[in-house]
Amino acid sequence: MHSKSEPERPTGRDAVRRSILRAARHHFAREGPRASLRDIAATAGVNAGLIHRHFGRKEQLIDEVIEDTLESSTRHVAADGAVRSMFLDSTTQTDFVRMIAWMALESGPEGASPLTSAPHRTIAAVRGAPSPEPDRDARLMIALTVIYGWSVFSREMLSAFDVEEERRDEFEHRIADLLAALTAPEKEANP
Repeated sequence: MHSKSEPERPTGRDAVRRSILRAARHHFAREGPRASLRDIAATAGVNAGLIHRHFGRKEQLIDEVIEDTLESSTRHVAADGAVRSMFLDSTTQTDFVRMIAWMALESGPEGASPLTSAPHRTIAAVRGAPSPEPDRDARLMIALTVIYGWSVFSREMLSAFDVEEERRDEFEHRIADLLAALTAPEKEANP
């Protein structure tokens, strides 16, 4: 029988990998790349040796966490309303955005951020085909900055604008609508 503080131990290769990835995402989001593999293992309910067995070094685990999260998030990005969906998803899945923030502030062992190439797929999916609209990329950059920044600074923004927590959802939907409008293709002027 397990105590309440001890997580249930996953069994089977896939369950172990999922548990480690979930725990790693949680710790990297809160502590950055300096998160302890022992803490990740404890949260995952496995021994640290299993992390090394399934993922190798910490840098490889970081890469896997990023890849796993990007894979699940890019599935819906190509759909219409991608920017709106990305923003609303970021309001409930803050771990990935917080992890990106930590990783952007840290340098990898070779002096480059572990995120150097990872977000390019997501951005390419949102961006789509090159556009003749001169401001389209700038509008997408603004939208992505809001998406990534909201998870980190939303509490402070809502507080600074005197928005009470019970109105958070209302404001997040307004912001999502504004981002969707900002990134919508420009309408051609009628002759």
